[in-house]
Amino acid sequence: MQLLDTNVGNPNDGLITVDFEGEGGERVSVRMAAADLQGEAAIHRAKAMMVQLATFDRDRDRLQDD
Repeated sequence: MQLLDTNVGNPNDGLITVDFEGEGGERVSVRMAAADLQGEAAIHRAKAMMVQLATFDRDRDRLQDD
């Protein structure tokens, strides 16, 4: 996905959403506990969560292949 824009929503009910928007209307949204996250801190945490998810998925795939 070619990243075009990143938007951080307002914290609501203890949750915040970070939207990563790509060309062709693609969008990846990460919703997480807001705590005291805002702006760049929320974006960095959302990116870290996606990296962890991708790593977990590869580990799971390896286990299923065994």
